[in-house]
Amino acid sequence: MNISKNILYLEAASGRGGSTLSLSRLLAFIPSPFRPVIVLERKKADAVMFKDLNVEVIHAPRPFDELFDSLSSARPPVSYLIHLCELIFSILPHSIRLLLFIKRRNIIIVHLNNHIGAQLSGILAAFAAKVPCVVHLRNLRRLTLTERFAACFVDQFLVLAEGVRHFYAVQGIPNDRINVLYDPIAKSGCTHNVEETRQLLGICSEGPCVGILSRVVEGKGHEIFLKAAALAAKRFPNARFVIAERERFSQRRKIKELKRQALELELEDKVIFSEWDKDFLELISIFDVIVDASVRPEGTRLVILQSMSMAKPVVATRVGGEAEFFDHNRRGILVDPGHADELGKAICLLLEDPSYAKRLGQEACEHVLHLCDPARSAESLGKLYERLTPLSFLEDTEETV
Repeated sequence: MNISKNILYLEAASGRGGSTLSLSRLLAFIPSPFRPVIVLERKKADAVMFKDLNVEVIHAPRPFDELFDSLSSARPPVSYLIHLCELIFSILPHSIRLLLFIKRRNIIIVHLNNHIGAQLSGILAAFAAKVPCVVHLRNLRRLTLTERFAACFVDQFLVLAEGVRHFYAVQGIPNDRINVLYDPIAKSGCTHNVEETRQLLGICSEGPCVGILSRVVEGKGHEIFLKAAALAAKRFPNARFVIAERERFSQRRKIKELKRQALELELEDKVIFSEWDKDFLELISIFDVIVDASVRPEGTRLVILQSMSMAKPVVATRVGGEAEFFDHNRRGILVDPGHADELGKAICLLLEDPSYAKRLGQEACEHVLHLCDPARSAESLGKLYERLTPLSFLEDTEETV
């Protein structure tokens, strides 16, 4: 008798960001008894990160997802009416659709790959189907009243660092339902042509290169990065500063604002804006310093860990779970969010002392590759699944797919 161990993974993001990349790396090492079935819940979600995996990917967008996303910034009392309409016309219909899918495909666990509020349909469907529900909390923010209520129907939570576990435990999630699962980081086995990549970006100078690789959206601190770049450029006139992201720029208006700011700071010939759609590791390889200037709370930032795994010195803000990875500036430099002068000094320190920067990078690389090994993370996830699925339940579930 073939035993069905189908795990339903719900991805509510675009398919091109850190949550999807992390999931794809986990699934590459997931123990063989478990069979992933991935459902992409956004209308324009991209499945490219799963193309090399032997997994089933289904597009099943939530009804009117783009409409309600566009209305998400509305204020009370209008927002209350919008949320009610979203519940009636989007969340509930989608949860019924997922429930039928769970029953039809003999799903034994529902794994939500994003925050609670974005995947209420999945929580409702798992509860109605009486199968365990796992939520992967990849951010760091206060839970809404709706999310606190929905959390009661979640069996286990995954967080990205010990500090994040404490953050959510304080908000009322029982500590025994929170598990730390470090983001899987793949060791880069490729050798990249640094000079060729610099030429593709239009970097003619032989001076140092500093990069920020966050999505160009509010809260990522690009304005602070530019102010810090202006300070660093005074001491390193040959330095170049790159603003790049994995996909098309998220906000064209934001890019225009940043370009205007660069002009005001007299950085127009020193700052490069790039829409990088090639191997992101190749882009990381050209930088002498990696910067993350986020000002809003986050779990852990995948690009930081990936840069550390490539022995790159990193400067990041104290807004997430990176403190335990940096270990009091032993493996990177942490600065307060929103402080351009502090960020600029840290960049200059690393550019002035290459031996110190190299030592930071090497120590970071050793630590991250050990702690964030994909096989190790996938093994931990498999053990969690085993705890959630009693053997008797699995034995009664026959393969019907």
